[in-house]
Amino acid sequence: MPCNTITTTSINLGKVNHDLFLQTLIGLGLELQVSIRNGVTTIRLNTGETFNATSGLFTTTNTDAGARVAELKRAYSAQVVLSQARRMGWAVKKTATNKYEVVRR
Repeated sequence: MPCNTITTTSINLGKVNHDLFLQTLIGLGLELQVSIRNGVTTIRLNTGETFNATSGLFTTTNTDAGARVAELKRAYSAQVVLSQARRMGWAVKKTATNKYEVVRR
């Protein structure tokens, strides 16, 4: 492959909750630009990656796309747990990286 070639990878993230996914991206310290054109919502990240919220496709130029998507999925899962705990009125305490303690009040 020539050195001036950019490889892009598109991954279907399925049906994610857009609000939670946006909170996940912001929580990772990423800057977002949201655009809506012809009913298609596209989120561009400062890393050059894009997420098509309408189709669920996440596109990256990262050479290790699998690891990048795994990182996003872990962060999204944590965000889902936090939102559900908040909804139930439970307290959540982060005990370590990717480890949480949920206490029912």
